[in-house]
Amino acid sequence: MLKICISSQNKPLFAAISARLANKACIFENNFLDCNILVASKNTCCNALCDVCIMDGSDFPSLSGSGRIMLPVSCGMSEKDTVTFSSIDGGRGILCVQRDIKVGKGKIECGEYPINYDTNLSVWHNLAVCFCTVAADINI
Repeated sequence: MLKICISSQNKPLFAAISARLANKACIFENNFLDCNILVASKNTCCNALCDVCIMDGSDFPSLSGSGRIMLPVSCGMSEKDTVTFSSIDGGRGILCVQRDIKVGKGKIECGEYPINYDTNLSVWHNLAVCFCTVAADINI
């Protein structure tokens, strides 16, 4: 089962990921040992053992620490970000993954994925939730 660790102290993000992935992933808050996906926040010290670390593209350079993160993934609305939205329309959207991302024993392939967009969350939080949802849906 996919293991997701969330470093953000933002309760809506933790609640959204927990609600959407309740039966598809193990979700931990502030427990960063041996996870598949680390959802990082600004100035996170990443001493974690994880496959992928996703964070807001505008905070990307602030990632620090001595952990062994296999692959940092930036999420945002910039063309430089690895994960972005190609469209958002009300409660629906298209998540765009700009390159293949290896997670666990599987991978999220470069492409577009239709998703549910939560209008109560920020764009960054929606990107994090949707990325984790896609990862869980492909049974990584």
